[in-house]
Amino acid sequence: MFGYPATYVPPALGPQDIAQHRSNIEAVHALAADDVATT
Repeated sequence: MFGYPATYVPPALGPQDIAQHRSNIEAVHALAADDVATT
């Protein structure tokens, strides 16, 4: 999914993400966007 290994997806969901009812997809997109912004 999105070029990330499956084991990379679950850690993307942190306590804040769960509290905000974010999905794995949204969390991964947020990480991907952050990766693009910082590289």
